Amino acid sequence: MSDSKSTKTYQMILYVLISILVGAYLGLRGATMPNVAEQVNVSVGEIGIIITSGSAGLLLTNILAASIFDRLKGHIIFFFSALSMVIGVGLIPVMNTIVSLVVLTFFIGAFGGLLLMGINTLPIWVFGEQSGMAMNAIQFASGIGQFLGPLLVSATLPIDGTVNWAFWICAIGFAIVVPMAALVKSPPIRQVHQNIDKGEKASKLTSTERKIIILLSLFIMVYLGGEVSFGSWVTTFAQSQLPVEEINKSYTLASVFWGFMIAGRLFATFISSKVKSSKLLTFDMIGILVSLMVIVLSSGNWTVLIIGTILLGLTMASVFASVFNFAEEIIPVTGKLSSLLMMGASAGAIIFPMLLGRILANSQPINIMIALLIMMVVSAGIFFYLKFTVSKGKQTQLQ
Repeated sequence: MSDSKSTKTYQMILYVLISILVGAYLGLRGATMPNVAEQVNVSVGEIGIIITSGSAGLLLTNILAASIFDRLKGHIIFFFSALSMVIGVGLIPVMNTIVSLVVLTFFIGAFGGLLLMGINTLPIWVFGEQSGMAMNAIQFASGIGQFLGPLLVSATLPIDGTVNWAFWICAIGFAIVVPMAALVKSPPIRQVHQNIDKGEKASKLTSTERKIIILLSLFIMVYLGGEVSFGSWVTTFAQSQLPVEEINKSYTLASVFWGFMIAGRLFATFISSKVKSSKLLTFDMIGILVSLMVIVLSSGNWTVLIIGTILLGLTMASVFASVFNFAEEIIPVTGKLSSLLMMGASAGAIIFPMLLGRILANSQPINIMIALLIMMVVSAGIFFYLKFTVSKGKQTQLQ
């Protein structure tokens, strides 16, 4: 039975494993950039295009396959996507031109996007209103994967002096997912807006529902763009603020940020079953704004800067998972809605780091943090609008 406790346990194990493996691939990709650049004979600056190509593949998947989880059994999609990841990740070590590598990472981004779309949709269908803990556990697993990815490189590098085995072990991990996806029963496809008597789909989305979807997508786009941008640019910002004798400390800030984000996800995994997502997001958004203000006002004080970074990592930790659960509080989460949210997240991860890079090129690094603060004010504004207007009146507005 799909509703049995044992089936749900197996389903959750599958989703957590996928999350760890996708996170591990992302960690590997970042840690091996210099090695892969040398492999295809380009500079480290030029190899950054594989991040863009991967994100483009992810974005295209969310555009073209927006409702695939509403049409096909989720674990069938996982089966073919994981099989594609085995091939894609396993082939990275044998690529010898930048063009072939860009095409391959686009391919990986596209099928990895299907896996991400699924693990942000199916747990909500499996656990319903109790999905908060599951969603945060999946995000925690992703963080663990990103943490383990670079360690895998260090562990396998002595084997033959290359990063090949790190990618091949990751590919073997995805190979384990393939039979699991075939054996573990997929949750039933969630049906919404359906005429039960006629078995036909009912009318299109209402104007209120469309507004909710657009605002949720904008929220996650601006938020995730800010999260990725902070992790990318915090070292550069710190180097511009700290005294010369403390410059070396700046290199630890990104690790502190991601480390405390992992810790925050673990904490959120336990409290999310007791606290509604709307309340958790309220705490998060206020904490994010306070943390960024502390960082902007740090004025080269290392203690203040590190405190602000720790608080930011902790308060950002549960946002991505909580927004899917918050969406469920105001509108049924379908595969198409998850796809639109992932599309917004992908767009934000591509657009905002590039925009902040342009700000850095034309002004002082402090302006990056000011821009991030403005972005989070906008994101918080969208959330509080949804919480205090749309969410409060959903019972009447969505009828």
